[in-house]
Amino acid sequence: MAAAGFHRGVSVVLVPILVLLLLLIQYGPSQAINQRSSNSNNNQIPSCSDIASESQCSRNPKCRWCRSDTLDDMCFSKNEASRLPQMVFSCTL
Repeated sequence: MAAAGFHRGVSVVLVPILVLLLLLIQYGPSQAINQRSSNSNNNQIPSCSDIASESQCSRNPKCRWCRSDTLDDMCFSKNEASRLPQMVFSCTL
């Protein structure tokens, strides 16, 4: 009977440890890869949605600055700007 209690106690300890190890194996390397790739992108041009000022937005030929009376003025990609409702946004060409 003591042996059965011992095995049950060991499994109670080992199961959470195994689950944690599996999670580390699955998510650990991908996070490290994402961090490395994001660090290498520091010198690249930001996407239009990351630009907060009109002057920076107008410098990027792929972006359009859009004004709104009801929402914040924002920088959108050329394609996104063409699909915005004209009743809400007025975008530069």
